[in-house]
Amino acid sequence: MNRMTVNTFIRMIGGGGGSYAFIVFVLRLSGKRTLSKMNAFDFIVTVALGSVLANTS
Repeated sequence: MNRMTVNTFIRMIGGGGGSYAFIVFVLRLSGKRTLSKMNAFDFIVTVALGSVLANTS
């Protein structure tokens, strides 16, 4: 079994917090109605891109 070190835990919390802050910043910058204006293709591409980025980190 892998034991989580303090350094790994700090990196995990920092990365998650940083990602959350970035998403909130981008949504505030782009406006409240951005998600509602997306069509189905845009939404699918956004989800797929997020999945790819999550698997590469």
